Amino acid sequence: MAKQPLISVIVPVYNNQEYIARCLMSIFSQTYQNIELLVINDGSTDLSENVVADLAKKDKRIKLISQTNQGVSAARNRGLKEAKGEYIMFVDGDDTIDTTTIEDSFNAIIKNGADVACFSYRMVDEKGNITYPPYIKYPEGIFFLKDLDLDYFRQIQSVWGKLFKNDGNLPLFKEDLYKNEDTLFWFEHGLNGAKICATNRVYYTYFRLSETQTLTKKIIQECSSARVVEYLFQMKSFQELDKQTRSFILQRSAYAIICEIKRFYKHKKLPAKYSDSVAKFLLNASEIKDLHFYDELQKCYLKQTFWWFDKIYCTDYENGYKKITFLGLSKTIPLSLKKIDNAVIKDLKQNAQKFERDTYLLSDDLMSDKEECRDAYFTFLNLKQKGLKAYYVLLAQTPLYAKLREKGENMENIITLPQNAKQSSFLGFCYEELLRTKEIIVSSDAYISDSEFVKNSPYWKYTVLEKK
Repeated sequence: MAKQPLISVIVPVYNNQEYIARCLMSIFSQTYQNIELLVINDGSTDLSENVVADLAKKDKRIKLISQTNQGVSAARNRGLKEAKGEYIMFVDGDDTIDTTTIEDSFNAIIKNGADVACFSYRMVDEKGNITYPPYIKYPEGIFFLKDLDLDYFRQIQSVWGKLFKNDGNLPLFKEDLYKNEDTLFWFEHGLNGAKICATNRVYYTYFRLSETQTLTKKIIQECSSARVVEYLFQMKSFQELDKQTRSFILQRSAYAIICEIKRFYKHKKLPAKYSDSVAKFLLNASEIKDLHFYDELQKCYLKQTFWWFDKIYCTDYENGYKKITFLGLSKTIPLSLKKIDNAVIKDLKQNAQKFERDTYLLSDDLMSDKEECRDAYFTFLNLKQKGLKAYYVLLAQTPLYAKLREKGENMENIITLPQNAKQSSFLGFCYEELLRTKEIIVSSDAYISDSEFVKNSPYWKYTVLEKK
């Protein structure tokens, strides 16, 4: 039997002392044994380095490399520089891979003569609940990134979940990006002619942990989504994409920027660096100026640029109330559910986009801790019986969740949200999954009162089950 080629697994680590051992053990247990494990300790201030050093004494395949904190891009680049393997895999320090991940991915590359093998993933919260069902749909056999339909570009564009041939064609990560750096890496490599093969089987577990303060500080220092677009427009291969695909990618970037501004800069002045990045994005992405999110971002940018106007007069909509503030004096006006609902439906109709959607999302009252209405749950069961793709969302503390667990019921396609989730979490969780949603179905007890999240998206339609 021919000797297995060496495969380098690059694991960037920053303050992952609680999770890094779990990650490395999942790599140790691979059925494919000829690996080198490059752990790049990016200036951790906790005991991550010590944990890795102890494990390295037990397994000589681990190579621990420590550097001052420079960010995940610099850490991955260091790994690429040190890697001796014929193939490269990236695994984040708080995630894990299944036992046959490397072997099956390698065999797929050899069988198909590919440059990259891709596979699916599951997302798990801190309590161990699967919060993001695997749904990635790849075509069978060999394909090229530029030839994929729009449905693919709704998915997370990451460097984890893939095995790359290390043939000298891999780009470097942009070290001035603290977010979305892997999206740019993947586009840069994939759009430059890499042959790709894929499986929809789940091999990767992505643990969704709380954002660190450090990450938050870096996010608010720059606008990575806009910066990625700047780099994309420098790529000839991106310019050669058809306009519909480019527009879709730009739309997603615009949406991400809007969410970031509303999260960190509501009624605040944008930092100069951040503001410049948004302005460049609006200029570069002018080809989508007739689409909803471009217009929404433009209004958001102007509002933040003239932030002082909000100090004089501003209007907020929150939890079914309209709040008007003028020269420090506030007046709150309750809005009827009917008025809110009509506004949402009108906005959705005006901004409807045509996508092939085949998934149904259902939910009853997410906030109730009493014996809740189950109209949507029974509808969910009926849809499943008909063979339709349906997911049901509920909170872990609800009586229904406890009963399903107690009776050992099948929890397939049931998504459990964290205990502190709000009603809007049902609408806002997992953006990419919702893009594929044909219809959101909620019970009358879960009537949407805070619909700002939905109003800002042209992709979703929802139906309220009426009590008979």
